Amino acid sequence: MKASLFILLLSSLGCISCGQSTHTPPENVENSPSTSGKNIEYDKDIYSSFEYTDAKGKRVLFQNGFPRGGRKYTDPKGNDCSYAVFWTQIINETDTPLEMDINCPAQAYEISNFPGKYFKILVPPDTMILEGNKDLNLIGLESFFDHSTDKPSLVKRTIHPNESTGFYFAMLVLTQEATGMTRAELQLKGQDLMYTIKRYSITKPSTLMDEIEFKCGSIHLKELHVKP
Repeated sequence: MKASLFILLLSSLGCISCGQSTHTPPENVENSPSTSGKNIEYDKDIYSSFEYTDAKGKRVLFQNGFPRGGRKYTDPKGNDCSYAVFWTQIINETDTPLEMDINCPAQAYEISNFPGKYFKILVPPDTMILEGNKDLNLIGLESFFDHSTDKPSLVKRTIHPNESTGFYFAMLVLTQEATGMTRAELQLKGQDLMYTIKRYSITKPSTLMDEIEFKCGSIHLKELHVKP
């Protein structure tokens, strides 16, 4: 699969060491392209990158995109909601297949500046493609919401050597009002996949309103030594 086509998919690795990361500040979203995404055609679409290396010095890259969507949705109970989509791409440059399990909890998080309103993070099982026009194919996503909002998201993926894979996280919000500017990213901590959500004010300069981090899966590491 060619990363330049933005094929979004995810998974036993040779030997992962401590990772390096880069971020694009939220207040500079449009003007500060990432310099670490050489395998992606549109670098400015990358919010953050994390790099891990095995014993041979070969890399595994985690690349996280800016949100897409901001669409409205009404759930089966008649609640007016909105949602946005965050994509993640994993690139395996090692000689070993990489196996990953996504297990995203069906937990609701209260929105700090909207008491009584909540959001959830859901991971659709489909392989997603970020088209050349930079729009995600969101067909069928609302049907997925109709049947999955109270269930954990379970996804298994394998990335073969020198291939890429990816998926997207959908943020479903129980309001159609603008609640702030949200950024999200997946990274590896030990053998755990951790997902972080940061919400910023829409006023300038942007300030961090709240941050949530939770375990959303694991990576199967066989005979690997992870540096602290």
